[in-house]
This record gives sequence, C-alpha cells and structure tokens, in this order.
Amino acid sequence: MAIVKHDPREENESEADFTSLKNLIQIKAKQSGSQLGEFEIIGKVKFVAINISHKIVVIVKTDKIEIRDFQGKPKTLSPPIPNNREFTVVAISPDGRMIALAQQTNSSPEITRTPLHLFDIYGQPISTFERAGRVNFLAFSPNSQYILTSDWGLISAGHDTLVGHSEIHLFPANWQSSLEIICNRFRYHPVLNNPKTLAQDEEARGARETCQKYSMSWQNR
Repeated sequence: MAIVKHDPREENESEADFTSLKNLIQIKAKQSGSQLGEFEIIGKVKFVAINISHKIVVIVKTDKIEIRDFQGKPKTLSPPIPNNREFTVVAISPDGRMIALAQQTNSSPEITRTPLHLFDIYGQPISTFERAGRVNFLAFSPNSQYILTSDWGLISAGHDTLVGHSEIHLFPANWQSSLEIICNRFRYHPVLNNPKTLAQDEEARGARETCQKYSMSWQNR
C-alpha cells in the first residue's frame, strides 16, 4: 500500500504555489507493514497507484503524472494530461505494462462522458475511448487483458425528473483482447465456416486464419 504524507502547507497554499509543496510517499507491504520504499515528491499529489510485483508507482498530480520506482527514481517518461483536465482514478495492469486513467469532465451529470486513457508503462498513449457516466472505479483483470469500470450518471425518468444509476462495464485492454471478442462473435458465421466460400473468398479465408492464429476459441476449428 502507498501512504502519502502531505505537506502541512498544502491547505494554506494557493494553486500557484503547489510547486513548492514537498510530500513524502511511503510504500509498505499490506500484511506485514514492512517498508518497501520511501521518497519525496514535489507538487500537490491527488492520488497514487502501485504495482508491488513490478515496483511501479504512478503519482497523479494536479499538473502531471509521474511514473517512478519504489525509491522515487523516474522509470519512464510521464504521460501527458490531455486537454488539461484532471484525472479522477488510475490503475496499473498486473503485468506492469499498462496504465489506465479516467479523466474528469466539466459537463453536467446527465450528459457526462468520461474519457478513458490507456498508456504503456513508457508513457506512450495506446488508446482513448469514452464512457457514458462518471467513472468512479477502474481496475484491470488479473490477466491484464481487460479493464473493469464502474460509473455513475443521471438518466431521465420523465416529467423533468432525473434519477441516478450506476453500471459496471468490461473493456478489452489491447488488440488481442478485442480480436478475441470479434472472433468469438463470428465463430459460427456461415461465411467463415463454409469450405466453398473460403476457397473462393480471400478476405473470408484471411479472417478465419487470423482467428485461428490468435483466438483460443478457434484453435481446434
């Protein structure tokens, strides 16, 4: 777990002075409480995510994101903050290769669409997509192939009435996972299972061969 000891001046400092704040971040084992790392970070820290296995710390600040090891040494380039909006939640994939972040929007609750950004561990963007609602929870699946989100928003109940609702969604985190979903949907499609069609249609033949190569559900077909 990560413990952030905030600079006591933070409550009295204006946003322009956040760059002078000094915060102490301590990384501790969850069960034993033994200290795994400690370092100082400059600026206002909003929240922190860690990956114990790969010794990765992602620090989300008001103006930037920093990726460090447990001793505070920068591991990679810092991902940019698109559109200068603040991030509200962050997650690191179990394999230590990806970082997912949900970005705050300024739209009204009933029309909120939250941008989700996926970066590799080197700070390079992988993809961006949007979710309807305000994302308040974000996590990777144990195999790092999928992203789980929980979001909250307002929907119309008629007569100018809005009611709150929450939803849970699962998204593929990379192209292999997306391809697996697509191949599963077309597993029994007649075009991809008709020998005569496959002999004459190069695109259908190529699609089947791709699914057989990358999709577990097609391995024995």
